[in-house]
Amino acid sequence: MQVVLSYLKPYSRRVIRSIIIKFTGAMLELVVPFLLAYIVDTAMPRGEKYVYAVGGLMILCSIASMSFNITANKMVAATSCAFSKDLRDALFANIAAASAAERARFTPSSLISRLTNDTYNVHTMVDKVQRVGIRAPLLVLGGIIFSFFLEPWLALVQLLIVPLLACITYFVTTRGLSLYILSQQCVDKLVRVVRENAIGARVIRALRKSDYEISRFTAVNQSACDAELRAGRILSATNPSMTFLLNLGVTAVIAIGAVRVSRGITSPGSIIAFLSYFNIILSAVLSIMKVFLAWSKGSASARRISEVMQEQVTHQAAPSRTARFDKDCNPLICVEHASFAYNDGMPDSLRDISFTLNKGETLGIIGPTGSGKTTLLLLVLGLYQPTRGQVQLGGADILRLNPNELRTHFGTVMQNDLLLSGSVRDNIAFFRDISDDDICKAAQTAQISAFIESLPGGYDAPLDIRGNNLSGGQKQRILIARALAGQPDILLLDDAESALDYATSMQLRQDIAKNYSGITSIVISPRVSAVQGAKQILVLKDGEVIGLDAHAALKSSCAYYRRLCEMQEAAV
Repeated sequence: MQVVLSYLKPYSRRVIRSIIIKFTGAMLELVVPFLLAYIVDTAMPRGEKYVYAVGGLMILCSIASMSFNITANKMVAATSCAFSKDLRDALFANIAAASAAERARFTPSSLISRLTNDTYNVHTMVDKVQRVGIRAPLLVLGGIIFSFFLEPWLALVQLLIVPLLACITYFVTTRGLSLYILSQQCVDKLVRVVRENAIGARVIRALRKSDYEISRFTAVNQSACDAELRAGRILSATNPSMTFLLNLGVTAVIAIGAVRVSRGITSPGSIIAFLSYFNIILSAVLSIMKVFLAWSKGSASARRISEVMQEQVTHQAAPSRTARFDKDCNPLICVEHASFAYNDGMPDSLRDISFTLNKGETLGIIGPTGSGKTTLLLLVLGLYQPTRGQVQLGGADILRLNPNELRTHFGTVMQNDLLLSGSVRDNIAFFRDISDDDICKAAQTAQISAFIESLPGGYDAPLDIRGNNLSGGQKQRILIARALAGQPDILLLDDAESALDYATSMQLRQDIAKNYSGITSIVISPRVSAVQGAKQILVLKDGEVIGLDAHAALKSSCAYYRRLCEMQEAAV
């Protein structure tokens, strides 16, 4: 909670001003019943002139109270919106800076839920605490104080009810917090199912599993509904219980007050004013319950947001990242005895990986599905950190390099990479400061320039989100063009040619060597033909290196690689 509320500090002066205005408005509202008692007991016996004068003062107090509250509410709304915007910006920046391991731990659906639903709950909490959580307690406390001035004995009846109301409030707050955390976890699952269906719509329809997905969503939706219902049940009896207790108090006040008036101990005006104060207190207490409801939801959401924020605080407390990347260093890439596990307690996905790669050389990586090829690429890119061993880039430990500066040296094409809704030019440049000449050169090298120029609008032709108006091969070539457009020192290709035919793949590799001479490459591919020209080929199996050498040497020394070559040669 402290982490989240720290984003309210820049608006502390505005909050203090709104509190002062709320306080003034509440005091004016509390004066009105007191003036009412004065009219009944004092002004009426003295004549109409006094009644009109005091009545006019009551109207002025009511108008002033309303004006103060409206002004304060406007200030609260502006503060809450600004606070929420800052919180969402900070949370999004933290998510964007998170490592791949951190994102995997939280899951994308949970991060989406925290950025949308949880920030909304925190916004509601902050808004209600400022709007009602300040005014309502003032009305309760002020109403009790004014009641003591009018009738101390009747005010004691109110004080007898306060401990019971406090017990109900405490129970609802403590019990509701855990239930709303559970409810938010169910919302995470709901977002995950929606996200999976949005991404996999074509596959779902192709396999005729729409009905199954509808039933799966219904089940998750029902779980979320049940969790919300369990939290709602705690609150269902709250308002009626509190209203019942307050009505008991009103009944006791009327009964005792009637006896005291009949005996001449209390004036009728005092009883009327006292009942007005009791109604003010009743409304204020019910408003406080709504604040505690918002607080329960907001606290649960603030905890979830703080988890992401705290993760980044820990992440940013890593060793000083002041080392410089030397693009002319040899070896340019050095991996020494690196191992990696996705989660604590899980077996290593990579074990004792070592290789070096000089500037301008190419490393091919080949191996069966699940052998750790992509994971190794992510270690080199710095999206994962080795659990043991070391990764050095440009002569420096990757942990000591600034990740934003480091990645300017990379051009990367990953599996299922991202294409945005926008022009072809925007997708290749990807909002970097890249000239049209570099974009065209990258497109020509990627074997996609002829297709782009055939489109209406050429490089300004629009692409659908995820490139849904392109074929698989066209998507891959635009992604390769994007990787090359930034003139990278290191090119990482993760199965980037799977949708390309052999002739196009061969021409692509030749043009990269010709147009981007000196580039250092790591190429992952299931095709031997895609990696056989590499200086070294690293063969992975079950997370371990079972071969590391040039193509000809591997055919002699590595049985798995030799069988793979024979199978692919026979299939041609």
